[in-house]
Amino acid sequence: EYMEFDQKATMDSLKELMKLHYERKCAWQQQLLLATSTLFGVLIALQKETSSILIIRLIFAISLVFMALGILSLSITLYSQIDVIKRLRKKASKKAVEAYNNNEQMQPVLISEKKTFKAFEICSYISIVSSILLLSIYVLLKAIYPT
Repeated sequence: EYMEFDQKATMDSLKELMKLHYERKCAWQQQLLLATSTLFGVLIALQKETSSILIIRLIFAISLVFMALGILSLSITLYSQIDVIKRLRKKASKKAVEAYNNNEQMQPVLISEKKTFKAFEICSYISIVSSILLLSIYVLLKAIYPT
């Protein structure tokens, strides 16, 4: 028995999956940005005592730099989602006018993520993980060499 391929249903299903993926990714990045920013503020506010050992102070400072870089990169990544919507709207409007003028059915419009924003996303994850690893080393060294 031959089953007919339903292109509209397939496209609708694909569109819903892409939308769900996009929404979940956005929510994940927002939560990560909130948690990282909060941790950054707490670390700066609570850091009163400084270690007499230079390497311990350096590890803490470098971890804060990585965390700040991660926060900045993640903020730029979240902005990229606004950029994608803006470019998608512009391209869809153009396609709709072309379809109307040619008396054709409008084809689906796809937009790819810019490589620059993808690089910022990768940078944010690497920076945040590096910061957490350095903070763990800092805590371990503070326990081993108390001031």
